[in-house]
Amino acid sequence: MPPDHPDSNYRMTREALLDKVPLSENQIFRIHGELEPDGAASRYEFDIRQSFRLEGAEIPVFDMVALGMGPDGHTASLFPHTEGLHELMRIAIANHVPQQKESWRVTLTWPVINRGRDVFF
Repeated sequence: MPPDHPDSNYRMTREALLDKVPLSENQIFRIHGELEPDGAASRYEFDIRQSFRLEGAEIPVFDMVALGMGPDGHTASLFPHTEGLHELMRIAIANHVPQQKESWRVTLTWPVINRGRDVFF
């Protein structure tokens, strides 16, 4: 979905937080939800790899990871019983989520989330 869509997490985050803090656009890396899911995940991973200057199988360490939690216990777009829970090597993935009205979501993987210095819900 585009960044201004009513259901966009990016739109919500921008309105609630990002528009209120002194960050430049080059400090914000959004998931391009208007692209097809695999392309959006690849672009997001590429942007993160470039920003952190990662090589090979390196994964980033974010200073802060802010998460929500759904009623089924999911966080990010890592839903119970989905393939995304088994990904260990990638930074970002397209995760098929049959229990949601939108069947594909782009998310950071759990190894990346777990490496965050400050992770909160």
